[in-house]
Amino acid sequence: MTQEPRHEVEVRGLVGEPVALPLGAARAGASGEPAYAWSLELPEEVEQTHDLHVRASEPGSYVLVATQTDPAGVAITVLPVRLTGTRPGPGPRVPGPGPG
Repeated sequence: MTQEPRHEVEVRGLVGEPVALPLGAARAGASGEPAYAWSLELPEEVEQTHDLHVRASEPGSYVLVATQTDPAGVAITVLPVRLTGTRPGPGPRVPGPGPG
């Protein structure tokens, strides 16, 4: 039975930097059967960098869809994840010599 989304998870990060998704790692059963697994549906501006980490290529707000499946491949959880990517701000200002 698939659980319908009750809320949207939100993560923030800098454009071009990997962001960890707060989904929890895949779990294997006690007897070593295959793990529950997450799969991601990503918009064009977002790429998966490694397991449960994504990176936005442009600033903006994007909705990803994370689906958890059981060992038989049946979807049991579908969760929307909002990724907000921003550009890095300017570095710290270093005071320079004043006018004069």
